[in-house]
Amino acid sequence: MTKITVDADCDNAPKKQFIKDFNIAFAYADMNKVVDMMSDDAEWVVVGKGRWTGKESIKNILKEMNTPEADTLHLENILSHGKLCSANGVITYKDNKVAFCDVYEFENHSNTAKIKKNDLLSYRYCVG
Repeated sequence: MTKITVDADCDNAPKKQFIKDFNIAFAYADMNKVVDMMSDDAEWVVVGKGRWTGKESIKNILKEMNTPEADTLHLENILSHGKLCSANGVITYKDNKVAFCDVYEFENHSNTAKIKKNDLLSYRYCVG
């Protein structure tokens, strides 16, 4: 079972809670939930790795990556302003540790908005 640690306070900030839930789903390797949290025309950019457009493309690359359930997820910060959010932390797997900083843009300001096209930008570095 994945150990989850969240330093960020998400009280009274629905988008911050959404991003927390998104990262926890990724840590649990629940890629169906991860993809469901994106808009149909979402775009995922992993700096230095590639760009995937649309839910099906993202679902396929996630399947290809075959990311296992993480041992730990430490969410250090979640920032939110309007339609924008960012999160950073460290996710640890059996054989490696990855520091990440992701930038998200939502479809709109609604509390039910999903992650929008062209703006899931991920910086990931293996740190161990």
